[in-house]
Amino acid sequence: MDVADGLTNGAVGKLSHVELGDQNRVLRVWLLFPNGAGAKARGKVAGYANSKGISREMVPINGRSATVPLNRNRSIHAKKNHFPLKLACSLTIHKSQRGTFDEIVYKYS
Repeated sequence: MDVADGLTNGAVGKLSHVELGDQNRVLRVWLLFPNGAGAKARGKVAGYANSKGISREMVPINGRSATVPLNRNRSIHAKKNHFPLKLACSLTIHKSQRGTFDEIVYKYS
């Protein structure tokens, strides 16, 4: 199920559900996007979401994997598994300009 279609870089959503598979490995994460972002992706998985008891308003984000060479002669490789997401705390002031947010969290270090 590859459904990241329709989402653009910088779309801000709320992590709402984590779907686990065998051995409690994360299969996909489901986010809720305001303003209709991800409508195409939601439409593709509406039946699946309904069968799993997941709100039809959520958009699934699947994990990605890549093989990366670790040395110059490319004889040693590492496999990287990740989800193509950034934490909301990584939103820059520049990126947040003109944005409207219901709530924010700010933490001093």
